[in-house]
Amino acid sequence: MRVIIKDNYDLLCEWVAFYILKRIEAFKPTKDNPFVIGLPTGSSPLGVYRKLIEYYKNGRLSFVNVVTFNMDEYVNLPKEHPESYHYFMWNNFFNHINIPPENVNMLDGCAKDLVEECDRYEAKIKKVGGIELFLGGVGVGGHLAFNEAGSSLSSRTRIKTLCKETIISNSRFFENDELSVPTTALTVGLGTIMDANEVLVIISGFHKALALKKCLEGNINNTWTITVLQQHQNSIIVCDKPSTKELKVKTVEYFSNLQKTTNIFGQPNHNYLSRFINSNDRIVVFSPHPDDDVIGLGGTLQKLDKSKVLIVYMTDGSAAFDKKEYSYNPRKQEAILALKVLGYKKSNIQFLDLPFYRNNKIVTETDYSMMSKFLESNDPHHIFVCADSDPNKTHLKCYEIIRRSELNDSLKYVWLYNSAWGDWNDKVNCISYLDEACFNRKILAIMMHDSQDPPVVFYDDNQPFYDQIVEKNRSILNPGFYEEQFRVIIKDEFKSRVVDFE
Repeated sequence: MRVIIKDNYDLLCEWVAFYILKRIEAFKPTKDNPFVIGLPTGSSPLGVYRKLIEYYKNGRLSFVNVVTFNMDEYVNLPKEHPESYHYFMWNNFFNHINIPPENVNMLDGCAKDLVEECDRYEAKIKKVGGIELFLGGVGVGGHLAFNEAGSSLSSRTRIKTLCKETIISNSRFFENDELSVPTTALTVGLGTIMDANEVLVIISGFHKALALKKCLEGNINNTWTITVLQQHQNSIIVCDKPSTKELKVKTVEYFSNLQKTTNIFGQPNHNYLSRFINSNDRIVVFSPHPDDDVIGLGGTLQKLDKSKVLIVYMTDGSAAFDKKEYSYNPRKQEAILALKVLGYKKSNIQFLDLPFYRNNKIVTETDYSMMSKFLESNDPHHIFVCADSDPNKTHLKCYEIIRRSELNDSLKYVWLYNSAWGDWNDKVNCISYLDEACFNRKILAIMMHDSQDPPVVFYDDNQPFYDQIVEKNRSILNPGFYEEQFRVIIKDEFKSRVVDFE
């Protein structure tokens, strides 16, 4: 069982919706081989449905080859009734996406023969090849769908009499009138749910905390039917922090730590920093301009041992600020302030001021000599090199100066990073994940470069770098996190790596 803990309900919904998006993408459904998903009603999935609708409207997700089966429906409540689950699903989800009506399957609580309706539902699920992903919520009493306490752990779709607690809980949807709440319902069984290839359950809020505790720390039993998920080979619990309040601290820490080392599919992230960097390694970060370091790796800089890091600005950026606004070059001071935000001191900073920058950007032997001497005297084990190209090709010049210089013998790895101008696509072999607090400090550091807000001196985009970087760093496989991507190579590969920036 995987357990994903998010800070709040909104982040929980973002994670779940993105997971569904990626699962459908990976499945590559067709008309003859659709993606079959089980769906719940109630308040728990509403945020997920809103996000999925957003994906559809943005052109990121199509439901044309998706088939759905809902979990349950009240008995003798007409489809048109505003509290029927049929009405709920069409009003909150199906009417807003491009799913063909014939692909939607819901139990008919008004069928003449309810037993036959349940059997028909099971047969239809079997006919389409079973359910690929069953999305569910959980009741306060720990029940899945309407499989309340006492339900058989191998039960199938059937008629179920609702307990008093469920009727009281659901009366909030019926103007708090318990007498208006149906007393029976049709529901998929626990066996039906367990037959799915994967089950994902949403648990949110303080009032669900005991149900989560029973699910993760309790024994399998039919009093808390959610505990049956302990026996499913591919089950995921996605919860928010309020719902973890009954869990042991060790339980929360265990699953939280697992999140840090796996991606959205639960696959290990073998590309974390410690895979490459030892505790005593010396690190040099080369920044072409005085802001490329914080734009490209402002989050990663916070993770490194600052006593082992030297940030080197290869130019002073004097060609890239508005001379009408500033009578002096503000960029060195901005760089110092930005790194102070990230916890660095002046002793961590060196301005190399390579001569090519003031020589019409013509690189000479002097530039190579300065770089070779610098590498020899500092003898780093790792160097971070900016590998994207800015509009004026300064990044390219800096990259080539480092590449063609004499690299020191102790150098283990060259870390190629992008500033504001490039993306790695599929060439990444190391990702540094940033939580919200870490990323916010990075944004604040970028904001310290006031002369670049907005960076209109040499190109037409008025969007500040700190705005651009939000989408650029938003994690693809870990929703709610941000990431900085690197291509880590050995020095021989770097020496032969001629990059075409055109």
